[in-house]
Amino acid sequence: MAGLTGRNERRLFIAALTLLLVGGVWWNSQDRSFVQPPSNSQINGPPAPVKIIIDQAGIYRLGADELREMGLDLASLNPAHLRLTNLGREVSFWLDGAGDAATLTFYGEASQSKYSASNVYRLEVDGGALPAEEQTLPEHDSDELALQVGNGAYLETEHLEQNLLYLPIADSSDRWFWTSLVAPGVFSYEFTLDSVVSGPARLRAAIWASSESGEYPDHHLRIAINGTGVHEERWDGKGFRTVEAVFSTTALRDGVNRITLESPGDTGAAVDILYLDWLELSFSRAPVARQSRLEITCATSPIQPMGFDSPLQVYDITQPQRAQRVGENIEPLHLVDCPRGRRYLILGENEVLSPRKLLESQQLPDLRAVNAGADYLAIGPADLLKPLQPLLELRAAQGLKTLSVPIEAVYDQFNYGMPEPQALRALLAYASMHWKPAPRYLLLVGDASYDPKGYLAAPEANRLTVELIDTQYGGETVSDIGAVQSEQQVEQMPAIGLLPARHAEQVRGYVQKVLKYEAATPQRKQKISLLAVADGQDISFRLDAKSFLDEFPSNQYEYELFTPDAGAGDAAAQLRQRLAEGHHLVAYFGHGSLQMWGKDRLLSVEDLARLPATASLPIVLQFTCLSGYYIHPNVESLAERMLWQPNGGIVAVLAPSSLTLPYDQSFLSLSLARLLVAEPELTIGEIHLKARQQVPLDSQGAADVMRTFMLFGDPALRVSSNSP
Repeated sequence: MAGLTGRNERRLFIAALTLLLVGGVWWNSQDRSFVQPPSNSQINGPPAPVKIIIDQAGIYRLGADELREMGLDLASLNPAHLRLTNLGREVSFWLDGAGDAATLTFYGEASQSKYSASNVYRLEVDGGALPAEEQTLPEHDSDELALQVGNGAYLETEHLEQNLLYLPIADSSDRWFWTSLVAPGVFSYEFTLDSVVSGPARLRAAIWASSESGEYPDHHLRIAINGTGVHEERWDGKGFRTVEAVFSTTALRDGVNRITLESPGDTGAAVDILYLDWLELSFSRAPVARQSRLEITCATSPIQPMGFDSPLQVYDITQPQRAQRVGENIEPLHLVDCPRGRRYLILGENEVLSPRKLLESQQLPDLRAVNAGADYLAIGPADLLKPLQPLLELRAAQGLKTLSVPIEAVYDQFNYGMPEPQALRALLAYASMHWKPAPRYLLLVGDASYDPKGYLAAPEANRLTVELIDTQYGGETVSDIGAVQSEQQVEQMPAIGLLPARHAEQVRGYVQKVLKYEAATPQRKQKISLLAVADGQDISFRLDAKSFLDEFPSNQYEYELFTPDAGAGDAAAQLRQRLAEGHHLVAYFGHGSLQMWGKDRLLSVEDLARLPATASLPIVLQFTCLSGYYIHPNVESLAERMLWQPNGGIVAVLAPSSLTLPYDQSFLSLSLARLLVAEPELTIGEIHLKARQQVPLDSQGAADVMRTFMLFGDPALRVSSNSP
């Protein structure tokens, strides 16, 4: 939060952020050709693992024909050599039938990942049977209330949740919420129940309180069901809380029911703001199937499942990864033994699910091969890597060994196929130890968002899965290096550049700008031109900009400090005029947001389009807030627009994804300035990396600067006095 000089202003910036956010390619460097990797079926040895992608929990069945298309022939395989795994842990399955009628059946769980709405199972062939692993397997959570229902009934749980609001500053593991409740206020929700019987019931409401006051307590919540009050609770302070009401099912009815949450606003607090995450209703219910499916936690045994019109298949899913088939072809209305506390899934005949997708695991390029190695590593979706070819050719011609890797290969070889950021971390850790050479430069190609599960974001907003970390002032945001905790971890990193493209045309346009920049004719003895821009809203910005400029010797650099008066109406026009003159380096110090510099709109995304085609502004350094917050799914950040904008020739941008203080930013800005002068032979990515290594990590604010000030563009670029 650049330039926040007072507590109230800091709060305003955090509030403003909250409102804003809510509103198969393989490069062969030796012959410099761009080639399609051979398919997995061309590799000698066992077939590649098959990825089974599912979107919900249930019993899944795969036919022999489906698996044969993926390279697995059930008829010719020894069942003892088949392994089904999820996140590396073995999962039980059943093989039935023979020949073309053979099937494979298993119980699949819904994804528990923060980053993926889908879960991924892997089916593969081993060289032989593996010994059983000694592992503690998770079970479905036990629930004492489930054991209190009457004979012939069970405790049904309905989870009600909608993810409509994203709050990065929520101090909760889940930043997605359903709705806000501002006192005095009421929220109601209607839902349908059936087969309710007499017995216990419970409602849980997951709440995040975002306000606090000097009053005690400062929150009051009432809960009613169908007009009958079942609970009220008072508490104090900010934070996450699960409010629980236990009552009788007499408050419920078959058909439409209504839950009402009321925040009466009677605590005396000036502000009482609550956010609803989810509701969970548990109630006594008769064992009646819905669409030939019944999932129960057994309270009494035996039970008599009802509502089926075909023979029953019964599965014990108490331990989901070791699910057991405990009954087959049981006639409808027959009693079923159901041991107390076990979790059973009962299905009608052939009431099984099909996976959303089957894919071959990408085993090429082999990232663990003995000869693996690259100086320059590019990772992204295959369609975005292809237009990167001319840039890779250029780097290879400069002596770098280059490698282009589809992101799916990283997920498949280092994270069991799950699209999560730990896959990239694992690859980099492995490459730093085993690759020869280990990567010096990493270019990550592909856009990302704070909505990787796609609650609201379009699919093209999530081309890569990136790491979300917690920061001091802005809450959750993106980091290219994650939540590193030590200087040693930073030292092991390559120089990283981001190219957050959604489409191939964006990559192609950026590459053309880089080629033009690097092909520019050297100007003999030309000084490097540097423009520093300081927001006039606070004198501290001018002082920071002057300290930055003081590091540059006048015999090598020619520089100007532009500081418009606060509120000057022509400040943006004056800045555009200076930018149009062209500068090798531009550095900005001041307030900032997602799409502009300063409260006076010194530079906005709209202004970039007004720059003349002849303007030369190759490298822009931004010591501000949020201008590199490229993970907003619907708003393009200033840093992104600079990369895609043809006018101005911008090829590298340093920009933050967070709110930080100018004092903490100065650790990075001064280190960058000194390195630019002392080691001009380094690339912009290497200078950025070295500057990061000099930022102290004993302060949360400075550590946030180190983690969230990211380089957009090719990390192998050099600062040059060449004039394109």
